[in-house]
Amino acid sequence: METEMNPQLIEFSVATLINAGICLGIAFRLITFARGDKAYRPIASLMAYFLIVASGAIAIKSLSGQYIATWFDVVLHGAILLAFIESKGNLVDIFRTAEGERAICKWLRKIRHGNTPSRKPR
Repeated sequence: METEMNPQLIEFSVATLINAGICLGIAFRLITFARGDKAYRPIASLMAYFLIVASGAIAIKSLSGQYIATWFDVVLHGAILLAFIESKGNLVDIFRTAEGERAICKWLRKIRHGNTPSRKPR
């Protein structure tokens, strides 16, 4: 007796594996962020920590079969990964625009630790 595989399950399992890899990439890019001489921002660091934990949890749950991703998840998490790759893992840089700073970027930059300047002059 042959068992037929449901094509939706195959599609979701491929999407789940790809999504797990993308989420691991997000966590890895955030973990490997090198602050250098930039100011320490506790709120941005806390947000990055929660994103690392959430991305890692999605990857672990995906690989253990407790989370089934869709292609929508892959697209969304892929866009987030590309944003973090472009910003070199800097959460604050994702919210910065060429014209100025948006409200959330101002909020993230508001609190700093120490007297380190927020940006180097260009």
